[in-house]
Amino acid sequence: MNSTQIEKAFLKNGRWEVNTLIPECRIKYQGGYCRADFLMITPALYATEIEIKVSRVDWENDRTKTKWSEPLPSFLRHFVYLTPEGLEIPDWISDVAGVWRINAIGVVKVERKPKIISEHKVTPAEFYRLKNEANFYRRFWSARLENIRHA
Repeated sequence: MNSTQIEKAFLKNGRWEVNTLIPECRIKYQGGYCRADFLMITPALYATEIEIKVSRVDWENDRTKTKWSEPLPSFLRHFVYLTPEGLEIPDWISDVAGVWRINAIGVVKVERKPKIISEHKVTPAEFYRLKNEANFYRRFWSARLENIRHA
């Protein structure tokens, strides 16, 4: 599966009428900003960073990012890797991270639950900033969902 197929399956299986899903979200770490594939925020303002991985090369490219050598932002409750079924998880992945798998028919299954990183919530002001920084958040998802319906 490629990242587009994973994204499509994830969108079809999510509860997006309840949770807010922000694509390509810019998250502030201590050393600067990093991009998350998705940031999911619940109505209770708990945040989960979701990182899509599709290959071994993808894992290795990710390993060199400086964000892994820094503490995660305090507002992140969970961190999850979203991968196709059968992709090996490297040994260096933190046991704090959850692993969600997508099978050949597009069903998302939890292989490993993420551990709670922080009890802090996203502040309403931060939630507003994150949503508005997302590149045309509502238009993006409207167009994306419309394309998925016709796929």
